Amino acid sequence: MKRILIASSKGGCGKSTVALLLALTLRHKGQKVQIEDKDPQRTLSRALKDKGGNEEAGAKFCIVDVAPRHEHLEGEIANASLTLVPLSPTMPDVWATLDWLATMKEKKGDIRLLWNRVRPGTKTSEAHNLEKFAKQIGLPAMNTQLQLRASYDGALMVLGWKALAKVPPAKEEALGLLCEVLGVGV
Repeated sequence: MKRILIASSKGGCGKSTVALLLALTLRHKGQKVQIEDKDPQRTLSRALKDKGGNEEAGAKFCIVDVAPRHEHLEGEIANASLTLVPLSPTMPDVWATLDWLATMKEKKGDIRLLWNRVRPGTKTSEAHNLEKFAKQIGLPAMNTQLQLRASYDGALMVLGWKALAKVPPAKEEALGLLCEVLGVGV
């Protein structure tokens, strides 16, 4: 089973939303998915309660949502096929991610940044600034970026995949992220 870990340095960066987005997109494409919600807030489990639940027999993918500062984070990363670190293209998120990575003794595994809540047309969202941030953090970034959208922040939690079906650019981002995740060896 391929484990996709969604981890972050702090709350509020969209970690559970990204985990839900990946789970629903995999299910939309006919894949069986298991969920491990290791965040005490249980956002992912609550959102999936009426959207297929947390476990599917014969699942080929496991989406793992861990709390910021999870006590076994290094082990979770080492056991993951891929770790995505969602963050907004803001200096506070970059600083928090740098501090968080500095607390880890070892960074084994495939760890990638995922730019989330990107606001097109802003200075921080320009490609050269995102590249500069990724270089400063020292991790590669996914090419797919998730824009700041109402369909991610709330509608996805309530409506599931239907929320994306009504917003073609959001659907394209979700499918693009899935294709990229599958293409990086997961």
